Amino acid sequence: MSGSVRRPGWWWKIGVVIVAVALGGGYLAWDLTTDSLTGPAPSVSASDSCGGGAPSVVLAFKARTGLPQWSARIGEASDLELADDTVTAIGPGGLRTLNVADGSARWCSDDEPNLEVVAAGNTLVSSRGESVVGRRASDGKRVWTRPGQTDWIGSDGTVAVVQKGFGSDRQTVRGLDPASGREVWRYTTAGADFALTSQAGSVRADGLGLTFVHDGLGVVAAGATDGEGDAARWTSRLFRPIGVSGERVVGGVAESFADPLTRFTLEARTAATGVISWRHSVPGFDARVVNDVIVVINSTDSRDAPDYDGSWYTTEGAVAPASRNSRTVATGYDPADGTVRWQRKLPFAAQIHAAGDVAVVWVPVESGNGASRLIALDPATGKVRWRANLPNPSRSEHFDLADQLDAAVYDQATDTLMVLVRAGEPYEHSD
Repeated sequence: MSGSVRRPGWWWKIGVVIVAVALGGGYLAWDLTTDSLTGPAPSVSASDSCGGGAPSVVLAFKARTGLPQWSARIGEASDLELADDTVTAIGPGGLRTLNVADGSARWCSDDEPNLEVVAAGNTLVSSRGESVVGRRASDGKRVWTRPGQTDWIGSDGTVAVVQKGFGSDRQTVRGLDPASGREVWRYTTAGADFALTSQAGSVRADGLGLTFVHDGLGVVAAGATDGEGDAARWTSRLFRPIGVSGERVVGGVAESFADPLTRFTLEARTAATGVISWRHSVPGFDARVVNDVIVVINSTDSRDAPDYDGSWYTTEGAVAPASRNSRTVATGYDPADGTVRWQRKLPFAAQIHAAGDVAVVWVPVESGNGASRLIALDPATGKVRWRANLPNPSRSEHFDLADQLDAAVYDQATDTLMVLVRAGEPYEHSD
């Protein structure tokens, strides 16, 4: 019998249609049920991330390559803290602590909403009414309580910093041992009732045992003392610490407190004494020290600059460029003398973060509901190491505005960059 090919009959075509309708209906039902898009695999289920949901999500990436590791929806959150192989999201719903390795929940607490929480050592330190509380990051157990009200709380990663007296004649700032809550240093300074930026920004010079505390206006270099002496080694008004490079602490301050932040004074000081090594006026609004290079970003369009304190004013919770021609320039400066090493033009970017040996900039979407992006730069050359989209499983019909990156932390042990991304809710105009 001669060979032949049988053609499918009409019944086969009807079968294909039935299967397609079934699959399409199943997908539609899944999409309506989950009310979200799929994030980077493996996406942690809500039951495994403290029952998390929209609008915020933690996305994890390999810092050297940009490869996605996991995603977890964690409800409403505003900040991330990293300690002891865990990452904790802080928000009105309380604390949600996830494993850095896979995003699954380690422990959760809903009895302390809207707290100021910082990580120091292996402890989460929080300000709670009339006391300061230390929790073990690994399991959330309280390990110490220190009485006394605080105005703000910060951390350099090793020491917890608490302040009292904001708005009065004198302010007292204390450095606390995170394991015990014991005071390791203290200094007093003149009172203030005005701050340019968040007071929580502190950096550390490990070799010197110094904490550079930003009090909202300037910096105080504080270190442990014998007895009851004042811990302040030196002070500098109108200085915001950015990072430490070798024997220098790098910082800056806006050149105008009335206009958008388009330029600031960038300077390096000897960390031990505060003596200025160099000072330059540079274009920019955000900066980090990455692998002994100062990386600064600035907008080519002044309309894209944030307020003088570095904050963005948005009407619907999403940062967006002023025009399609908006661009950002990243510049690498030598911390030894402030000379320019390289420059690179980028799409409109709104933030920069240090993640191991790369500088990561956040690129919001221009318009619509697309995903925002991360671009990682080599701090030595300015070349792009990798790019990654931020697919957000909290995006839905209800939370459909462009995403906002609220925080970023880097875990050196696993080379993991974790970012907190929030899906925006459309603003409802009243009739």
